[in-house]
Amino acid sequence: HVSFDLPDPEPRYTFERGAIGLDMNYNFVSLSNVDTHGNFKSYHEIGFGNLHSYRKNKRADYISYKMDKVVNYCVNKKKGLVIENLFFEQEFSYGKKRNRKLSNFKTSALGLLERKCRRRGVAIKKVHPAYTSLIGKYKYSRLYNLSTHVLVSYVIARRGLKFKEE
Repeated sequence: HVSFDLPDPEPRYTFERGAIGLDMNYNFVSLSNVDTHGNFKSYHEIGFGNLHSYRKNKRADYISYKMDKVVNYCVNKKKGLVIENLFFEQEFSYGKKRNRKLSNFKTSALGLLERKCRRRGVAIKKVHPAYTSLIGKYKYSRLYNLSTHVLVSYVIARRGLKFKEE
């Protein structure tokens, strides 16, 4: 085996036209398209199906395929990606199957997504996830009438564009 480092290309898709906010869950990903003024444009959800039923290598390939879809969405919209800066210190159990889903998804998807974004020239920014679900639920649910996860990704995108929420 031979390994070598390639320099990361300069990001071609930045936050000049707006941002794409991403909310990760164990069985789907919600993406929100936001313009430069912080206005909601559109959303997209990518499901993960039966992630727990796959074996390890098949699961990694499936997650890679779905992360490609996320990066392609950013490339098509010509915008950078904003994700939560997540910490994974779990002190309790959900059950065998759900713990396996969460563990595999957490450890593989986020690092893989960052690498794919760098490789394709998509700028990526991490924001603090505090109160995103509460802000989405109480501030924007009546205005947009969308699911909480889509609204969370909207709040994440606005935070990435430096908008303040009360």
